[in-house]
Amino acid sequence: MAIVNVAANVTALSENSPYSVVELIFNYEGTTVQNGTVIYYSAHLSDGTNSEDVVFPFTITAGTEIPATGNFAYTPGVTFISEINATEGKIYYTA
Repeated sequence: MAIVNVAANVTALSENSPYSVVELIFNYEGTTVQNGTVIYYSAHLSDGTNSEDVVFPFTITAGTEIPATGNFAYTPGVTFISEINATEGKIYYTA
């Protein structure tokens, strides 16, 4: 398992739903070669009241390095009501 730094950026669809779309950017500073065809990015998101764990699959060529960045946008399964923080960023891969 490799560990990545995670930044969470929030994009508003409208003024009435300011946290309805979350964009996550994962940054990895290593040069780890992975041997699978799918890696998984994961993070814990929380606004202090509500939280959600997310996992995003990413198709990759076996025998290549884990990408330096990964960018994902999604609609949360919980209702966030204030600024969202991303922690526990990880990449799961085949060694």
